[in-house]
Amino acid sequence: MNIAIFGTSGFAREVADICWAIGYSNIVFIGIDPNQKVLLGYDVIHESCVKNLYEKNYDFVIGIGDNSIRAKISQEFDYLKYVNIIHPSASFGKGQLVTFNQCIGNVITAGVRFTNNIEVGNFGIYNLNSTIGHDCKISDYVNLSPNSSISGNVTLGNRAFIGTNATIIQGKIIGKCSVIGAGAVVIDHIPNNCTAVGVPAKIIKTV
Repeated sequence: MNIAIFGTSGFAREVADICWAIGYSNIVFIGIDPNQKVLLGYDVIHESCVKNLYEKNYDFVIGIGDNSIRAKISQEFDYLKYVNIIHPSASFGKGQLVTFNQCIGNVITAGVRFTNNIEVGNFGIYNLNSTIGHDCKISDYVNLSPNSSISGNVTLGNRAFIGTNATIIQGKIIGKCSVIGAGAVVIDHIPNNCTAVGVPAKIIKTV
């Protein structure tokens, strides 16, 4: 089994660990520095050679935390075979894994918990020990940081970012491209393109 990981940052290395854990025997990174040849003992292939990997039937995943960059890569290289990367310790309620198998490009790290009846999108990041409650609706390119807690019936818009240890209370809506700061507790809806921080979370910036 062969897989290529876009990115050479710390998160890309963490994605490589998951790939190794689930049985990929040949792992390479895709980077943009022509002088970088090896990372974590794996080969680094320049981005200009992506088509060669595609022709060799590689799977692909994007190991980059920035939501906008993930979107850009997935759109520029839309012909690739993107797969979901799921750590063996993640847990899923009844039928939830089937839902994920209908999507592509998601990275689910160690200790993540999904209950059931959750709608999910493509190219999301679900980082260490984050939890997602029942009946949530999650769009494409989201990023849930470690230990974030998403209560039931929450909606996360396209490219929403949820900071480390943040909590989203039942039924709230986080708009597209909005950022929730680390440790925040969201008790109100957050519109599109906003940054909210604090307990309770208050909007401090609108783009």
